[in-house]
Amino acid sequence: MQGHLDSPLTELGRENARAQGRLIKELAAQHPGLHFFASPQGRVRQTRRIALEGLGAEMREDARLKEAAAGAWQGLTEAEIAARYPELYARHETRLSLGLGAPGGEGFHDLAARCDAFLSELTGPSVIFTHGVTLAVLRGLALGLGEQEVLGLDHRQGVIYAIEDGRERVLEPAGQ
Repeated sequence: MQGHLDSPLTELGRENARAQGRLIKELAAQHPGLHFFASPQGRVRQTRRIALEGLGAEMREDARLKEAAAGAWQGLTEAEIAARYPELYARHETRLSLGLGAPGGEGFHDLAARCDAFLSELTGPSVIFTHGVTLAVLRGLALGLGEQEVLGLDHRQGVIYAIEDGRERVLEPAGQ
């Protein structure tokens, strides 16, 4: 659980960012005037620099797009959480619910409040660079889903989740 910690992108992460960049260039051609927003955390800064290389996009960082605070679980692996907090760990069926269930961490409702505040200020088609748990909550709010539905959302890296007119589609790089 990284929460607010940072780690450099792996080679897979860099390749995913390059592939997402190709998809973003296609989106930018289809939707002139796209807005670009990003979490200020280092791993997202790395991702967006790679993905937007050569696009000349104006980026706005927004602290509301940071990953959910992971409290006592920040910096621990899933196995370490299971060993140290077996009863709490057993209550979580998905990685997303685990990410929002840490003692002293940011729960669903707090994260949803900051995500909702961010979404309420969007003025047009936007590309958002953020983190797994935060992205799931943003997607759920945009789709009008409840907490349990959000916790069951697909959670993949290296793809783009496009939401338009209340529907979501997954944009995947060629070959995936």
